[in-house]
Amino acid sequence: MAQKPVFTERFNTTKGEGGVEGNWSKPTRTTKEITPDNQDVWKFKTCSSANECIKVGKGKEIGTATASISNVTKANKLTFKAAAFGTQTDSKVIVTVKSSEKTIFTKTEELEKEKYIDFTLPFNTEVTGELTIVFSSVKGKMFFLDDVIVYAEEGTQPDPNPHPDGEEVAVPTIEGIAKLKEQTDNTKVRLLIKPEENARVILAENDIVYLQDDNHAV
Repeated sequence: MAQKPVFTERFNTTKGEGGVEGNWSKPTRTTKEITPDNQDVWKFKTCSSANECIKVGKGKEIGTATASISNVTKANKLTFKAAAFGTQTDSKVIVTVKSSEKTIFTKTEELEKEKYIDFTLPFNTEVTGELTIVFSSVKGKMFFLDDVIVYAEEGTQPDPNPHPDGEEVAVPTIEGIAKLKEQTDNTKVRLLIKPEENARVILAENDIVYLQDDNHAV
């Protein structure tokens, strides 16, 4: 099944030294602020800015970079790239992925010195809602992190109202059961249910949702 990115962080607006240009021993010290592409998503502890990437960890201190991503749908894979700082050996990245309900996994990956490794970590489930990803260093080691991307399944159901030129048509939003009843069969909409309508979802399958109101009408 086809996949699409639902979150992308390339740290393109983060400026510093080390990482991208191949200078693997910097920054030893930096005062430049980390400015990720997605400012509201990230929290950093003992991290520093590098050249369109970040360095995680400092000396013997463990560093963490945490991304809290809201409103994902069927997220099922994480990719990123990482490299050991300088000529450090035995450097590792610990990756923890959580949904709002549970921890999906915690994995430890070994890194190479002076070379980025591209990692692909599939989930053992699909995550809908909030997704949290934590990248951690180990004590006494540091690493560069870049190109963090989360993927989700792309819908494969045919559009019941395809555009004649094959272009994607935006799904309209309607409010209330009355408006829903005005739609023709097989029309795809995003429905906002009014609280006073007391409608309930009784079945959802193949992009079709069945609702029931207090009069038991479906």
